[in-house]
Amino acid sequence: MSEASDHEIVSAVEKFIAGRSADEVIAAIYDDSAPQCLADITAILPNEQIATIALIERLNRSDTCSLVILHATLRGLCSRDEWIHYNICKVLERMSGMGARQARMPSVIHALLAIEGLDDFTTAHTIPLGVVARELALIAPREAIRRGMLAAKRGDDRGINLASKAIDLLSLRDHATGSPISQAFNLAKSLHLDADNIQQSTSLTRASGIQTTPIERPRQIVAPPAHGDTSHYMLAPSGQPVELPGIVVHSIRNGTFSIDASSLGLEQHYVFDENMNCIVDFAHGTSPFTESDVIEFDQPVAILDDQFSGSSLNICHFLLDRMTRVPLYEQTWRRPGKFLLVDNYSYQNDIIARMNLTDRVYVPKSKRITIRAPEILFSSNIARDFTHPAHYGSPWALNYLRQALRIQDRPAMPGRKILISRGDVGSRRILNWSEVQPIFERHGFEITQLAGLPTDAQISLFQDAAQVVGVHGAGLTNILFAPRDCSVLEILPPYVATRAYWLLASGLGQRYTTMIADDPELPRPDYKTWTHDPSHNPRDIILPVTELDAVLASL
Repeated sequence: MSEASDHEIVSAVEKFIAGRSADEVIAAIYDDSAPQCLADITAILPNEQIATIALIERLNRSDTCSLVILHATLRGLCSRDEWIHYNICKVLERMSGMGARQARMPSVIHALLAIEGLDDFTTAHTIPLGVVARELALIAPREAIRRGMLAAKRGDDRGINLASKAIDLLSLRDHATGSPISQAFNLAKSLHLDADNIQQSTSLTRASGIQTTPIERPRQIVAPPAHGDTSHYMLAPSGQPVELPGIVVHSIRNGTFSIDASSLGLEQHYVFDENMNCIVDFAHGTSPFTESDVIEFDQPVAILDDQFSGSSLNICHFLLDRMTRVPLYEQTWRRPGKFLLVDNYSYQNDIIARMNLTDRVYVPKSKRITIRAPEILFSSNIARDFTHPAHYGSPWALNYLRQALRIQDRPAMPGRKILISRGDVGSRRILNWSEVQPIFERHGFEITQLAGLPTDAQISLFQDAAQVVGVHGAGLTNILFAPRDCSVLEILPPYVATRAYWLLASGLGQRYTTMIADDPELPRPDYKTWTHDPSHNPRDIILPVTELDAVLASL
């Protein structure tokens, strides 16, 4: 597709959408009230499903726009269409979550068609299975739970919860407590479903060959303050007491560990004791497995990976969560061994080398493996006590990283101002960039794209920064390298953000300020009732010009 063709497609779709709400667009598609307009769009679209999905990703437009393109493609396809149904289901689920009432029933139809067509891609079943589980809950509760369990088996942590109404209807709530794997086992027995693959399990208290070492005691802290517009839902705990879990490290004698991080966002891992019982307290997933070709070690192995392994190039989770497990293991094992890390991205290798750990980190060739070692170390903050980022910005974690990465504590350089650009990524883009760029430049900001920049160069760039501004995203992890008297402004998308950079900046002693951007299509939600929904992560933003100018002047 040429750029002109992209423009032509967008123009045709926007003409179809113009003046219609999301519900009215859905109704027009499924009631077939504008057939000629849809036919005109179909005529200029690719006639192959993968090309259309690539087009959607390249255009990165609204869900409403994506729905029209996907449906118009479907109307003209004579070849395979399962991925179109899958993506329509995803889009309709997001639209339903944003209040589009007309999206629910079509979502079920496309979920069923996706499941039928995607037999060879079972990991793609998680979203459609979840939709079906939810909709069957009150009319076929046993089947709803079975579908939810299948979604969980294929990596969706929410799978069983999506059948929550069915569990209540069958009075099985007592069987749906504990870890996901325990829930799956108990529900399978109650519903007379096949549970062969999860029968060899045990609990932490009954597992053989385990020694537990306390590292960090549970404690109560007060969530740090923030400056600027603090009405965003993610800042709700500010100034309130927070119960921070402790951390223990478990040492499993002659233990076995299996991990599958080969499917995007569907990581599973399991720890087995010396009798090959799966320890349910450590399981992430509901389908324990061991590969036939087990990798044998003759020295201890400490697990750095967690549920975010294999999911993305996200430096935030890698650096703040995985690498801060290193000092926990260093003070625990009987003799030093290897650290296991299944991901193998170049920036990770740069960081590992800078921390002088290259020879100690084992990176396997495959992302689905089983290892066995005389001692396997597994931190509780991988599973039960996971608290992002860096154990809620704990001083021990941040100090370790700065020391290991050789970050010097020195004052900020006055006038050194860095804006982290998202011009090199396809989500959370600033749509009115041409309008706000002169404002950033007038305030003296250096506009920087971080993609492809080596770790050493990023550290050098931020180590003298007096002010850092960025839209919520992994690039803000670089404030770890900035001086402790640096001032940080995080631009929050109105519908989704996490506490990572608020806690990181506060843990470093940096002044943290927020401003809330606008959504190009939707009004700002009611933050008193709004809950975190990561499906809104890709949504682009618009910066209020007057507010931006005032906030930059106040930093």
